[in-house]
Amino acid sequence: MWRYKGSRYKQRIWRLVLVGALCSVVTLTGGCSGGSVSEKNSYKKDGYMGYSNTNPNVLNKHSSLSYKDDVRLIEQVLLPVKGIKRLKISFNGSLIQVGIQPKKGLSVAEVEKVRSETQAIVQSNMPEYDVYVKVNR
Repeated sequence: MWRYKGSRYKQRIWRLVLVGALCSVVTLTGGCSGGSVSEKNSYKKDGYMGYSNTNPNVLNKHSSLSYKDDVRLIEQVLLPVKGIKRLKISFNGSLIQVGIQPKKGLSVAEVEKVRSETQAIVQSNMPEYDVYVKVNR
């Protein structure tokens, strides 16, 4: 049998005991710590595993208006635009198609100005949609 006698053997034993004690202390203090910060900022329990507030631009029933509300908003923001006689709004997924009928007597340049102004206003108020404006004469 091998038997170590001397200071090297004792130093090795003390190192092992010290490392074991240090690992035990680290394990005990880590297990007895308070709750983590990430639990405080977790997603709400909505049944969708937080999906409804991970991306606010995603259309779903909890974070978006209905189509009727969206149509009312578009009509309201387009009221100040001069030159629109009639307005038709339709939705196709993430696309809004706005059909405008300009008032009679407008030149081609004025009609284009009304179309581009309508496009800019609707796009800025509805950033979650792609907007297409068509002029119907």
